[in-house]
Amino acid sequence: MLNLSAPVLKEIELLHDAGLSVGAIVAVLRLKFPVELHDREDKKIEEAVLLMSNPPRKAPSLSR
Repeated sequence: MLNLSAPVLKEIELLHDAGLSVGAIVAVLRLKFPVELHDREDKKIEEAVLLMSNPPRKAPSLSR
């Protein structure tokens, strides 16, 4: 996963909550944070957006 700044992560969260698609979120991020994302591949940004919007679930603990 990409190492993204707190403002970018917050923006992903807000855009996801607003119901935007992954592609739309990537486009907005590219426009809003051009300096931070200029050398990042769209595929890597999409992965980060997907992980932010659908974080991996923890396995349930079997201890009692």
